[in-house]
Amino acid sequence: MSNASEDFNQGSDWFWKIISSSEGRPERLREIIQEMAKEDIRRFQEEFVDLRAELMDEPFDLHAEDSIDALEDVAGWVISKGREMYRAVLADPTLMPVDVEGKEAEILVGVAHQVYEERFSEPLDVF
Repeated sequence: MSNASEDFNQGSDWFWKIISSSEGRPERLREIIQEMAKEDIRRFQEEFVDLRAELMDEPFDLHAEDSIDALEDVAGWVISKGREMYRAVLADPTLMPVDVEGKEAEILVGVAHQVYEERFSEPLDVF
């Protein structure tokens, strides 16, 4: 028998190890991603985007500000805080912050795009 949280994408151990190793610091994540192969950077970004998408619909969107950009920031911040935070929000959507004002520097979502474009001179087409 499965519970409701098993219906959600919860990310791979590989992905969460990278998030944990980054210590919630974009500059540390940049160092980690700099060492990755092209396919691994793409895979990391795809997982990040997939996990963020899980937090963009009901009931999670009811607890964040009204704009899509704000909701993307909040969802990205939750993921950036690690697996335990992500799972806690999945289990209890009321834990989803309303906003992340003042915490934008803790959001890791754009780092893979930047590194990919710098290293390979092409856009990373994963949003």
